[in-house]
Amino acid sequence: MTLLVARDQQLGPYRIRQVVGTGGFGTVYEAVDVRTGIRVALKIPHHQDRGREYLTYEPSLLAQLQHPNIVQLIDATTHEGLFFFVMEFVEGRSLSQRLDEEHILDWSEAVAIIRQVAEAVRFAHRHRILHRDLRPANILLRSDGVVKVTDFGIAKWLKDSDYAHTVIGSPPYMAPEQLEGKATFASDIYSMGVVLYEMVTGQLPYFDVNFVLLKQKILQGQCMTPHQLWPDRVPVTISQFIMKAIERKRSLRFQTADEFLQALDL
Repeated sequence: MTLLVARDQQLGPYRIRQVVGTGGFGTVYEAVDVRTGIRVALKIPHHQDRGREYLTYEPSLLAQLQHPNIVQLIDATTHEGLFFFVMEFVEGRSLSQRLDEEHILDWSEAVAIIRQVAEAVRFAHRHRILHRDLRPANILLRSDGVVKVTDFGIAKWLKDSDYAHTVIGSPPYMAPEQLEGKATFASDIYSMGVVLYEMVTGQLPYFDVNFVLLKQKILQGQCMTPHQLWPDRVPVTISQFIMKAIERKRSLRFQTADEFLQALDL
């Protein structure tokens, strides 16, 4: 059941302003806390009848992740039978919007962005939380240069396992093992590599509208390096770093966000 919330409708102390985005789990609205005048992001799950454990899963993860590069949880509540949770509102735009407008970023700026994403991922992984959906739409660029990772709707808390077995995510950003139902922390590293590849080249390493063909390309792991595509824009060292991050074989990839960040420093 998809719920529609009207502009200027008030849910408790939060007055709806406009839709920010929508996905498989829910719709995000810009709202204002009428008590303080502060803008917030309000997320309303589509399926309100799936039980409290389902509805509170994402906010329960966010509650563990108090980090400057992760969108912060403010509240999780029910108003007149409608469950929603409230997050900080990020002034700025998504990396996806930025790439739609500019297509390619300078490699140094791209590295600065992915560094902050990696800091967020490192913190999440230390709490054994696997994001599984790192892509430009879920990376918010604040107007002051701070980067915020958002949308933990399909994240997995690896409490008792080293793998997330459900095949879920955004296919062009999914690691080979994630496509085969064995996503692990190195899978998030792969996704960050794909995002960095896209930022410096203006294209994805592998893409096809046919999922089966896309999966074949990702599993084969043969694509042009960023330096081959843009020899005057992308230094060899950055190109090599990206290709290691998106290695088809997980054992040849950066294994942790710590390794990723240390190599980025070099």
